[in-house]
Amino acid sequence: MTRSSPGPNDRLPATDECSSQSAAQQAATVRAELSRLADLASAGDEVAFECLHRGLHDRVCAFFRRRLGNRDLVEELAQRTWVEVWRSLDRGQFDPERASFSTYLLGIGSKVFLRHCRTEKRTRDHTPAIHALFERQQSDREGESSVTETEHVLDLCSTLEALRDCVERARAGRRLTALDVKILERVLAGRSERETAVDIGVAPSTVNARKQAALEFLRRCLARKGIR
Repeated sequence: MTRSSPGPNDRLPATDECSSQSAAQQAATVRAELSRLADLASAGDEVAFECLHRGLHDRVCAFFRRRLGNRDLVEELAQRTWVEVWRSLDRGQFDPERASFSTYLLGIGSKVFLRHCRTEKRTRDHTPAIHALFERQQSDREGESSVTETEHVLDLCSTLEALRDCVERARAGRRLTALDVKILERVLAGRSERETAVDIGVAPSTVNARKQAALEFLRRCLARKGIR
């Protein structure tokens, strides 16, 4: 049976239109409609893609807004996400059997955000230790399911932004010195405290004390941001 393309005024079912349905039924209805539109968009239907964009763009912006304070950057990354979604759909990479379209969409958004983080990494060389931890944690999760990986990347991205803020505040307040950063960078790269001490030219006891103090400060800073 041939499916017709959605019209320009089509939209996702509103909650009040589905008042007789249970929450689970409503979710299933929306998921099916999103999958239908994605299927049409994969075949090159621009109207279907516009319906997806109109229905979910605010959600994509909210995703970036929770992680960034710059309104212009939020919109820029949201638009990049939709460009990536269109290309991915064109390549037939959306599989409704593996994940809902919403999960697929935010998964692409998380990758856009991760690329942004990596770009920032190259321009913020005062936080190499934090990024070393981020990269190591990410590689440890390779091979997991796409949905789990997406959720994990989102957590890492949020934590990375929070860590950046903590490090910048610590450096501004002289709570984290260049020596502290060097110590963290080497320890997180897998060097022992003794090896780190030889690398930097300080006593192993100094490495241990500075490392513990720096990590404790970062833990307290993250805890104040609700990350434990």
